[in-house]
Amino acid sequence: MKQWLLLGLLCGPVLASAGQLHKWVDEHGKVHYGDKVPTQHEQNATPVEAPVNVIDSDHDRTYVPPSYEPPEPDTKADKKKKKPLVTRPDYDSGKNPACAKQWKAYREARQCFSKCPRTIGPRGERWYDEECGCENLPTPTCVP
Repeated sequence: MKQWLLLGLLCGPVLASAGQLHKWVDEHGKVHYGDKVPTQHEQNATPVEAPVNVIDSDHDRTYVPPSYEPPEPDTKADKKKKKPLVTRPDYDSGKNPACAKQWKAYREARQCFSKCPRTIGPRGERWYDEECGCENLPTPTCVP
């Protein structure tokens, strides 16, 4: 019995707050909604039915996936029209020939290393065989 009394006392304010909803228009023509109508607008207030947690189950709720249309194959002409959004600068044709020379040597060294077998160490470092014969060059910091 005490549990029901406690439940009633806890749910009482919740049920009391679910009062009647009213709609009224103020002197500026703005529409207002609320459970308490100001005294000057009581004659214009109309009750509004606002159902809570109502689920309309009259309509069909089956999922219809969109139809699949395979993409059209690209033609050679379309591929020629498409240009890359980002292009790498050509470091060989610059205003600084010494820097362009460093970049060219660096790219050639990277191509050489890409052909060599490598061993990955316990910490993720890469070791190349001595027999590879590639020159280890640092990345150039200059701008051609």
